[in-house]
Amino acid sequence: MPHEFNEAASVHMNRDDSGVVRDLLHIEEPFVSRARTPQLAAREYLEKFGGLLGISADQLQNFGLHPEARPVEAKVEYRLLDEKTQFDTTTVIFSQTCFGLPVWEAAVAVHLQHDPLRVVSAQSTVQNVIADAEMMLGAARCYVFHAMEREWARLENNEPPTIRERADVRTPTCECARSGYCEAHLQRVSNHRWLR
Repeated sequence: MPHEFNEAASVHMNRDDSGVVRDLLHIEEPFVSRARTPQLAAREYLEKFGGLLGISADQLQNFGLHPEARPVEAKVEYRLLDEKTQFDTTTVIFSQTCFGLPVWEAAVAVHLQHDPLRVVSAQSTVQNVIADAEMMLGAARCYVFHAMEREWARLENNEPPTIRERADVRTPTCECARSGYCEAHLQRVSNHRWLR
């Protein structure tokens, strides 16, 4: 793993072969927290250094919750998976979740020492591709909602569709007919007065 030192953050970073930061090491200067518990200290740490791992502060809003057993309305976020203490060190592990469900083998572990609570390192196996996919999905939803809103307004005003809009409706309808799929829908749509 390629190693580098980030002077601005005073942290050593290890990157994987694709350039994603996987380890943060505070060798010279551990991050000292004022929090009362390791879990709160880990959150404080991730709010400050999470950007280096591809984690934004808004993804930590439900950090105290555990991953769900069924999907819920939630974006990519980090939820408490486990907290383990051995001697004077505590490791707090946050699972990366999407729709509240844990992403397979994707988490961030924050290692703290006690008295005072200070972070000495963090390891990440987060999947950045999920955040990218979520961003693309959001853009697609925005486009579809905007297009549907525009078309709904035209229908309410009883405006006929343009030639292009007729073609856009006919193309999926023709493809649907060729595949023999949804004949009832095809019959309903092709009888519409605007498509004649």
